Amino acid sequence: MNQITPTPADVPVEAPGVAALNGVSETLLIPLAARARGSAARSVADFTDPTAEMLCRRFQVDMIRYAAHWPTVRGTLLRGAWCDARCIDFLSRHPEGTVLNVGAGLNTAYERVAARVPDGGWRWIDSDVASVMALRETVFDDDARRASRVLDATDATALAQLLSGIDGPLLMLAEGVLMYLPPPAIHALFSRLADHPGAEAVFDWCSPAMVRRSRRHPALARIRDSSVVFQWALLRPENIADHDPRWRVVDQTNAPISGAGRLPAAIGALHRLLTGGREFYGCAHIRAEATAPAA
Repeated sequence: MNQITPTPADVPVEAPGVAALNGVSETLLIPLAARARGSAARSVADFTDPTAEMLCRRFQVDMIRYAAHWPTVRGTLLRGAWCDARCIDFLSRHPEGTVLNVGAGLNTAYERVAARVPDGGWRWIDSDVASVMALRETVFDDDARRASRVLDATDATALAQLLSGIDGPLLMLAEGVLMYLPPPAIHALFSRLADHPGAEAVFDWCSPAMVRRSRRHPALARIRDSSVVFQWALLRPENIADHDPRWRVVDQTNAPISGAGRLPAAIGALHRLLTGGREFYGCAHIRAEATAPAA
């Protein structure tokens, strides 16, 4: 399976696309650098990402800028491992299903998941805004299972058009993406997605307290554009039903914060104490029912 355009891993190439990343698009370098650093250090058992390591060498990513905060590195790997497991579970249940990776950035989830899922009729679609997809095309190739599509997640019409071309069960994957989108766009996204028969979604989410303090986040504070902040929050994963009542929570975890280090774990524990058990940050797996439950 062709996973990445062959390039000597120890020979960095000029990457004006990476240097030109700005605004929310620049944030894609945070999880890329985190996965590369954490993978090299083997900081999370059973999670390695040699493709991320190679991309950081190739693009000469500033690891001090984007991956200096070790709790973010560890949290990113824990999030990736959990999301990978959800994708693998979905494709095991639905061998003919499709994973739609929204806001893919330079995410390497396909490489990791494809190595652990038996061959079958399943498909994978990586999507992001045009400038990011142009960058992806310099390093990733489509193949028999993987396709690349330009998609602005805030464009509900474009999302509906993309979904109309997908048959069968669908899992939307969104890692480190949704919190940057305005709430009306999130509402439209989950409403459109729930219309697709057999739709599921795996994503991470922030509490209102985390959104209010987003520019203080040690990783986000290194982004050049100070206007980049988190916008969308959830009180609890179950509140996803506020966007569309057909959604139900299948699974959730706080591992990316509780396992990231002593300070993040303490922040999470304090937040639960002050809010009656609500998480500061977490990941969720949700599924849309055919009809909304009766009130």
